[in-house]
Amino acid sequence: YLNSLRYGSLVVQIAQRSYTQAIINEIQGIDFCEQALSAIEAEEEKSKEQQHFADKKIDNTQTKLLVKTQIALFEMKRKVVVAVDADAAAAMNTPFKVAKRKLDEIESAMQQSVRACPPLIYSRYHFVCSQLWKSQQHSDTLPSDISWAAMFYKHAMSYLGYTALSQIENTLQWADDIALTALIAPDFYDFGELSLHPIMQTLKGSEQEWVLDILNAFIEADVNAYNTVASKYAQRIASNDILRTAAPSTILNEKIRLL
Repeated sequence: YLNSLRYGSLVVQIAQRSYTQAIINEIQGIDFCEQALSAIEAEEEKSKEQQHFADKKIDNTQTKLLVKTQIALFEMKRKVVVAVDADAAAAMNTPFKVAKRKLDEIESAMQQSVRACPPLIYSRYHFVCSQLWKSQQHSDTLPSDISWAAMFYKHAMSYLGYTALSQIENTLQWADDIALTALIAPDFYDFGELSLHPIMQTLKGSEQEWVLDILNAFIEADVNAYNTVASKYAQRIASNDILRTAAPSTILNEKIRLL
């Protein structure tokens, strides 16, 4: 079991690194992962011949779930090319929707699993989910009752919960994105959990420390402190890519007064 899970982790690492370094594209990445899944399933089939030996039975369900999270990530990154004569169903089969369906299937499988999934799988699942929702930052196709920021924050915080800080790449970017989405997420007012996470300290002394200053005003529920930093960083707030997606645009002013 451990060797199988290590194999799945290696497949994910190789696929992601190869994609990041532009050695493969997302289509080749999907093919690579699907070949790995075939090899895992072939090993399971072989084990069926030895079913009368309990210690020889192989259950690679969790390893397959891990590899499938990477497939979902690659599906999300597919380039969309819709033919002029494509029917409505095909046109609606967007990378986001395909990836989300796969992630929903993974979530269902994890919930139904007899054996508890290890943190590695939950970590990767929430990582991919956070990236999926982040991809919708500028989308105008989400239902009005779904906020990309709220969904990103939910999965990003879960990702942090299952992942050691030393294993997270680009902690500054994560801290920045999480803090900003917490600020604009509708109906989110509990900044206590966020204030306690050590990743927020990476903002100190960085070019993004202004985000921490604003966040601290919300943590302290201090309207005067918020007004001070909002005035001080007005230009940065107005030009920030995430804050510009806030709906309504006055949400920061509204939320600080409700704390």
